[in-house]
Amino acid sequence: MNERVTIVALILLGLGVVFVIFNPFGWLEPEEHPLPELDPEQVSRLVSEIEQGKTDPSRGVLDLFQDHQVVLAGELGIIKNEVDFIAELLPQLPGAGVRILGLEHLLASDQDTIDNLINAPEFDRDTAEELLMRRLVTWGYNEYVQLLEAAWRVNNSPEGPFRVLGLNVFQSYAHLSTTDDFRDPNKLRQVMEEGNPDEFIARTISASILEKGESALVFLDREKAFTDFLLKSHAEEMNAIGMEESRQSGRILADRYGDRVATVLFHSPWPSSFTTSRAQHPVNGLMTAAIERMKENGTGDRLFPFAIAMEDMPFTGDTAIGHTNFAIGYTNDNNGGSDLLFRQMADLYIVFNELHNLDTATAIPDFVNEENTEFAISNFPGTRYEDADSDDVNDFIRRFSEDRKELLERFND
Repeated sequence: MNERVTIVALILLGLGVVFVIFNPFGWLEPEEHPLPELDPEQVSRLVSEIEQGKTDPSRGVLDLFQDHQVVLAGELGIIKNEVDFIAELLPQLPGAGVRILGLEHLLASDQDTIDNLINAPEFDRDTAEELLMRRLVTWGYNEYVQLLEAAWRVNNSPEGPFRVLGLNVFQSYAHLSTTDDFRDPNKLRQVMEEGNPDEFIARTISASILEKGESALVFLDREKAFTDFLLKSHAEEMNAIGMEESRQSGRILADRYGDRVATVLFHSPWPSSFTTSRAQHPVNGLMTAAIERMKENGTGDRLFPFAIAMEDMPFTGDTAIGHTNFAIGYTNDNNGGSDLLFRQMADLYIVFNELHNLDTATAIPDFVNEENTEFAISNFPGTRYEDADSDDVNDFIRRFSEDRKELLERFND
C-alpha cells in the first residue's frame, strides 16, 4: 500500500444509507468507555431479574416460536459470537417447526442460486462467497460462509428439509464515486433504484413467509430488527433523500402483523453521538454494571452465555433509553409517555460475554480476486480511486474487523 489515502478510510464520508450499513463505529479514534453514573438500586434489581429469569440462549429463541411466527435476530455486524450462535441454532429449528432462515446478507434475486447451493450434494464455498459479494462487496467474512454451510448441513440431514431465503435487494453503489455524491439525495436514491432495502425486506418476509403460514428465523441488521418502536433516526435519513417509506423493516412488519413478529437483541455496543468512537454501553450501562456486580458476587464466571426475556425484566424493561442514536427523536424525562423504553427494543436479550470479550468475524483473505475485482471496485460503497485494486478492498475488509475488535476491547473498564 502506498501513502495515498485509500478507499479504506473514506467510508466515513458517506452519509445516510452507506453510514447505516457500516454502522456508526469503526473508523474513529478509539477511546475508553467508562460506565455512566448509575443508581445502585437499579443495578441490584437487574441483577435479581437476571438471576431469576436467565435461560439458555437457544432455548430462549426457540420459546419465542411458541407465540410468534417470525423472529428477527438483529446483529451489530461481523460479531463472531452472533453469527456462530445462529449457525449452531439451525439444527434445532426444525424441531420447533421452523424450516426457513431468512438472511439480509443475500439477494432475493439470487434465490435460485441459493436453493441450488443448499440442495447440492456437496457444499460449494466459492458459490457461497459469490452470493455474499453480490449483496455487499465488503462482506467477506468466513463466519457468514460457515452459516450458509450450516444451513446446507441441516437441509441434507434427517432434520431437513431446510431453506435459506435471500431477503435483500441490490443496491447500486456504482452511482457513488465522489465525496459530493454521498451528499446528493438524487444519487443516494439511485443507489436504491431497485428498491428501498427496508421496505423490500419486509415485503419479502411478508410474501414468502408470513402470508404463506410459514415460520422463520431472520438474521439481519440490528436497526432493521426493531419492531415495537419507530427508529426515528432512520426515518429522518429516508425522508431526507425523498423515500416514500421511512420505517425500518421490523416496524413495517409489526404495523401489519403485530405480535406475529418478535425481536432478539444481542448484547453489543449501541451507537452514540456523545463519544468520539460513536459507541456506548447498551441499556444506559445497566447491563454492563449488572454483569460487573455478579462478577463481584462470585457468580459471573458461570453466567455466560445467557438470555433473558423482556417479560422477565419488568423493572429494567421500563428504563427510559437516552443518549444513544436509537433514541433520537424521543424525549427522555423518565416519566413514561413518549420516552423510548428498553422493553420496546426486544422480546429477548442475549448476552454472549462481556463487551470486551466478544470476538469479530474472520476476513476471507482473497474475497476479492482476479475474477471479481472489477465488480468489487465499481460497487464499493465509498469513494473510489482509479488505481484501487483488490488488495485495497481486501484490506478494508480485514481492517474493519480489526478496528471493531479494538473498539470492543476499549469497553474493558
